Amino acid sequence: MTPSSDHRPPMVYMLHSGNLFGTERMALETLTGFPDYQPVIMAPPGPLMEEIRRRGIFHYPITSKADLIKALVELLRKHKHLVFMTTALLDVLCLSALNFVFRRKLSHLHLVHGGASDHLSYGRKKWMNHMKLTQVAVSDYVRQRLLMYGVKPEKIQVVGNFLSAETLANISRRAAFQTGAPLKGVIVSRVIPAKRVHLLFEAMERHSDLKMFSFDVMGVGGQVEILRARAQAGGLPIELKGFVDDVHQRLAGYDFLLHLNCEEPFGMVILEAIAAGIPVLVPDSGGTATIITNQSNGLSFKADDPDDLARALRDLHKKNAHQLNQLVAAADQLLANTYHIDTQVAAYRALLSP
Repeated sequence: MTPSSDHRPPMVYMLHSGNLFGTERMALETLTGFPDYQPVIMAPPGPLMEEIRRRGIFHYPITSKADLIKALVELLRKHKHLVFMTTALLDVLCLSALNFVFRRKLSHLHLVHGGASDHLSYGRKKWMNHMKLTQVAVSDYVRQRLLMYGVKPEKIQVVGNFLSAETLANISRRAAFQTGAPLKGVIVSRVIPAKRVHLLFEAMERHSDLKMFSFDVMGVGGQVEILRARAQAGGLPIELKGFVDDVHQRLAGYDFLLHLNCEEPFGMVILEAIAAGIPVLVPDSGGTATIITNQSNGLSFKADDPDDLARALRDLHKKNAHQLNQLVAAADQLLANTYHIDTQVAAYRALLSP
């Protein structure tokens, strides 16, 4: 089906990456939550394309500014009312300039998912203070970063991430804990300095008793070979798996998820791990700290502190099956209530008036 043969108003998600990281996965989930709109994605070619085809979403491949303008002109010519969700300032400027000509009724939300660079992620967002759009922060942490960089408070709304029913059905669920002492951990992350995967290596090198744990790291990035060699040289029980295409099925095979990035805007994998029935261990700052409450629905450690990470891992190891199942049950409630698709889609709908 093409946008011209579908009579629903288009909901256009404009992405500056064709990968399948958190931002792109959340775009897919968001479009799934609005069956009364025809889903459209503008994005560069990449791994995202296969999932777009599987879900039957119309795709405009964007490889240049000319592609972007051509696609926008086609949509604005054909439709009088559209919803746009943008993630990059260039997209905002192009859309605003073209609609000055077409004068369409737009509902425009600018999604702020954060990233590795504060300047690129937040530093230029204040330029949109006088535009007719709302900046949607995926967490209170992102909201605070936007405020710090000069975005007006009234221009920001916080809407959290969520998982669609289809995604939840595709995530395998771990059986309840029968004994304590969880020993097999998993990290799902790009392996780059900003994601702090190296922090686990530092903790294990400083605290030899942590070798009672073993870890798999799922993800690609420039540090994979460096850390793989470091694990081998130090005899660390950490295996770097590289790219894994069935993460949702594999999560249930682990005892817990370890997340290390203390500047993560949200962390989609946190919700995915909760859905898989495994406890999560996260830093006490960043977006993950706004999701997880220590000793209630998960565990936390002092950000960027390998010694406190070691302490938290020992604490996790001491918990009995009942305590672990309590963490899982509390996290399930968080996912079912705060981060449920109905709750978050309702928040989006409240922002979609032209």
